[in-house]
Amino acid sequence: MKKNNLIVLIVIIMLIVSLLVYLSYSFFNVILYREYLIDLTVGSSLGFNVDNDAIHFGIIPKGGVGERYIYVDNFDMEKVKVKIKIYGDLKNWVYVSDNNFYLNKGKVGNVTIYAFVPEDAEYGDYGGKLRIILTRF
Repeated sequence: MKKNNLIVLIVIIMLIVSLLVYLSYSFFNVILYREYLIDLTVGSSLGFNVDNDAIHFGIIPKGGVGERYIYVDNFDMEKVKVKIKIYGDLKNWVYVSDNNFYLNKGKVGNVTIYAFVPEDAEYGDYGGKLRIILTRF
């Protein structure tokens, strides 16, 4: 019985050490983390919002598409990996042209953000967040 307890203890210790290594690697691996609000209004006409306090798509009719552009730069690190994620109400409507890409030092990445409004969408305001994470390569 003592041998089984020792094996269980060793497995638990290995799991804890693995988790700590993973968490410390993840924590020190991230060099930039930014979140931006994104929003759009589903309406019967087309409308624009050019404010720069968030990523606004304005008013998009059902079945319509909106586009916005962002630039991701890397002037400090030799090479970084760029990952973009969408959260909230717009998670299934908003897509990016590039994701999980590498950016060399001194380069700028151009990313197009698309919002596709389904035909069966309800009229109203929708929001979410766009998260950009740069990690060491």
